Amino acid sequence: MSELFIKTNVESHLIEFKDSTIFKALYQNNITHYSLQNYLKLKFILFPRNSTLFIAKFLKKLINPVTCASFFFFFLIILYLNAKTVSNSQPLKAFWFGIYLVLLVIFHEFGHVSALYKFTKESSSIGFGIYLISPVLFADVTKAWSLNKYKRIIINVAGIYFEFIFLIIVSVILIINSISINNLIILFFIRCLFNLNPFFRTDGYWIVSDYFEIPNLKLKSITQIKRFLSPNRKHYDLNYFLIFYSLISYVIITFFVGKIIISKYSNIIDFPSKILKLFKGNLSMDYFIENYFIVIVIYILAIHLILKKITLKYLKK
Repeated sequence: MSELFIKTNVESHLIEFKDSTIFKALYQNNITHYSLQNYLKLKFILFPRNSTLFIAKFLKKLINPVTCASFFFFFLIILYLNAKTVSNSQPLKAFWFGIYLVLLVIFHEFGHVSALYKFTKESSSIGFGIYLISPVLFADVTKAWSLNKYKRIIINVAGIYFEFIFLIIVSVILIINSISINNLIILFFIRCLFNLNPFFRTDGYWIVSDYFEIPNLKLKSITQIKRFLSPNRKHYDLNYFLIFYSLISYVIITFFVGKIIISKYSNIIDFPSKILKLFKGNLSMDYFIENYFIVIVIYILAIHLILKKITLKYLKK
């Protein structure tokens, strides 16, 4: 049996195979036990499949061209109203902005789940995990592989579309209460740029993978780099698109992770002392969370990897 690889979105999540034809054959035979190589760490389910089913049945109605065009028209009206009232508006408080962000990310995942239900009549679970050094939510939309590539792309894009809808609903409430929505609009466009980035395993990655019908896009691009650097590269059929993709991907991911670690280096070093100050009451919890959240994630991930290696080494004995 071909080796399988899980595809779990930082925001659209499918299962990848080395051979999509083999996948479809396995899927049609309802084979459920796979050998998975999962790149999400510490993942667990937040919303089981049965709990998302009812919501997906309702939200799937939002996925059609007429509704999409209507929301876009409403968004233009909201932008106009915001421009008229922004001078008299108050900024959104940090606490409520944080609540909005959490709900936005959850609604994003329900976009993927609802689109999956629209095309397959199947729901999926939503979970939490760590990708690279960032906490993420993911939706398991494995069954999307039974669909054609255009429907899979709609499932990939549905997360951003649902964020757009959520932005519009919240914006109406805030404008009525004379609260500025500028930060929400900026956040939406930043998240669009991030999620459509094809070099991280976000929606953009799956869109590229599905559009060009390249299962295991990341794995195949890495293989192409290895072949290109091999002394025997003349014997290989090189794909320069995948080679270029792999190089850019490595550069961007290295920059992203490196920048975070370098910027948080001093916090990483003095983290143990800050923990002691926190327990002694010499440091506020708000300050600790604001300045050390990513550091906490890094330490948890490091401890997890160390314990995993120790466990595997012990089991081998």
